[in-house]
Amino acid sequence: MSVVIKETHNIQMLKPKPRTQIPLSKFDTISCYINLVYFFKNVHNEFDFMNVQKIQNSLRDILTDYHPLTGAIIKNETDNQLLIDCDDRGIPFVTAEGSSAMIEQLEEDSRTETLESFIVNNDILNKVTRVPLLAVQHTKLVPDGSVVIGISIHHTAADGAAAFGFLENWSRKARHEQILVPPVHVRDIFKEDKKDNGKQNGVKLSNEKNNAAPPKLHNAVKPSKRFHFSNDQLNKLREVYSTDIPKGKWVSTNDVIVAHLTRNITRVRNIDSNAEATGVFICAIACNVREKFKLSKGYFGNAFCTISALLPVSKLINGSRSEVALQIRETISKVEDADIQFFEDWFKEKSKGQIPTEGFLVFSNWSKFPAYELDLGYGKPTRFRPAMDLENAIVFSGTANNNGIDAFIYLKNEQLDKLNFD
Repeated sequence: MSVVIKETHNIQMLKPKPRTQIPLSKFDTISCYINLVYFFKNVHNEFDFMNVQKIQNSLRDILTDYHPLTGAIIKNETDNQLLIDCDDRGIPFVTAEGSSAMIEQLEEDSRTETLESFIVNNDILNKVTRVPLLAVQHTKLVPDGSVVIGISIHHTAADGAAAFGFLENWSRKARHEQILVPPVHVRDIFKEDKKDNGKQNGVKLSNEKNNAAPPKLHNAVKPSKRFHFSNDQLNKLREVYSTDIPKGKWVSTNDVIVAHLTRNITRVRNIDSNAEATGVFICAIACNVREKFKLSKGYFGNAFCTISALLPVSKLINGSRSEVALQIRETISKVEDADIQFFEDWFKEKSKGQIPTEGFLVFSNWSKFPAYELDLGYGKPTRFRPAMDLENAIVFSGTANNNGIDAFIYLKNEQLDKLNFD
């Protein structure tokens, strides 16, 4: 598959706004891009399918509502607070052309080099004077006029819920419809309440300021593989993993699929069965934070907490399936009932400043996000896939026909080759 870059455009807001600065919260600490790749099949062989000019115009329009994305992240020299400088510098929009492959082939192609060819690359990003918070690439496939859209949103600016909310509203603008949930850009709602012993809405905040390092200018994709689990398969897994659950206890489908994947991934990683633990689970649960802080549905930023569970390798491989799923359920329940723990604080506490590699797994569930609702006036995508700079990670997504979930697993290539869930 060969992709040739044609042009790079700078897209700014349709209606400029006064320059403002938005202080980032302590939740805004993840310095990587959320890369989303969408495949649009030109079913009716339309000559002007996914017209670039129309898509750019709709992007200019929606960026007026999401004006922070056209700015840059800077650091206040007085207190080292990270800010979004909303100066409308614009975002890179790349047009490209792909040859020698049909979209049906590319939808199933999980090779790193293929996915990287559909997102704005580092050579282009490095020509920009700051880290773009949003970048878009439109790749037209020569064989049949189908189109692949690659969207990169910097995690410092938004989490998954906010990113998909932006895409849903962009779709509505492109179809000349009114957006249903306007974005909210105020992030100082996470400040401590001195009158409530440092708590807000009953949630303790250790420090409301974000003093993290400025985000990195680097966009890459790690090896991954897609595994599909139908609704029937998920129901059967839940039955198997619920066999020994004590009366009065229960496990969710999410608990079961996390347990199932972890057991199988542990086997292919050849971790010593005498090791005390397989590592740490991290789950991004945006709804938990948003509910606890009573955030607006349109809150645009990061709002997620972390949960962790250490599981002995011997128990994962040889122990009861139900016991593993139940421990995950109990861990999630404790976090849902406890104070919010920032990723930064969790990371320092659990890893003591170093990334634990053996047995370390990250889970992020996007299955409730509207991943397949990006309709820019030409119909919905036939396939969606995340293309992340992650390792030892699993991202769950919904499917085009709502039949189950897709699990995108990021491991070393030799481990992915051995992985099988039949």
